[in-house]
Parts: sequence; C-alpha cells; structure tokens
Amino acid sequence: MAAAAEVPMVKLRGGDGVEFSVQARRLAELAPGFRWDLRAIESGDIYDIVQDYRMAVKRFKNATGVMLALRVQIVQAIFAARVQDLHTLGHLTRAAIGLDMKDLIDDCYKRMLEDHQMGPQEVQQFLQNVPGHL
Repeated sequence: MAAAAEVPMVKLRGGDGVEFSVQARRLAELAPGFRWDLRAIESGDIYDIVQDYRMAVKRFKNATGVMLALRVQIVQAIFAARVQDLHTLGHLTRAAIGLDMKDLIDDCYKRMLEDHQMGPQEVQQFLQNVPGHL
C-alpha cells in the first residue's frame, strides 16, 4: 500500500465544483492522443492558497475585468490568514510563477517588498534559492 502514495496524483475540479484526485497515468489513459500540460502543486497548503486567491480574483472583477476595491481587502485577508512567514510566501511565489498567475506574482512581490522590507535584488536572490512546489 505504501507504493500507492508515491503514484503521481492530479487534483481536478469538476464542472459542479467538486474536487477529486486521480492518478496522472489514468488521466493520460483517458485521452492518449491529447497532450496534457498539467502543472502540479505538490503542497496541499500552497494549492489551497492558490485556489482561495483564484476565487477572490474571479469574484471581485467588474464587467470590464478591472479589480474591485474589495478584492484588495480579500487578498490581504488571505495573506494574513494563510501566508504568515517568508518561507510560505516564497513557495507561493514560485507556484505563481510556474502557473503564470501575474496578479498573484505581483501580490507576492508586493508582500516581500512591504511586509518583509526586502529590496528588488533581495527578492530576486531569495526566489532563486527557494525550492519550488511545481
């Protein structure tokens, strides 16, 4: 049974919003000709933060796609509750970079500059040394 834990899993969300995990190999078997480009977040905690962030961004845009002021408060609340140290922030930033989530990258970068009083060069150096979760 221990070998099953080492099997690569993919966490998916169905159209009804229900999340489930499936073995990556099984997913590939469903459509053998399809070229899967699945980015994986190995940490469940980082995955949850990314999902919370995605929902906040999705919910708080106006019809033209501009972020609403309430979004700023929601994002601050997510960071305050879930990203309490520089280590977690580094992993979240690396995940955001790997997922090409520009808004999240910007918010993480802002947190490093403001909350952790890092300069731009320090941020770059820090991100080069943080192991990623992708």
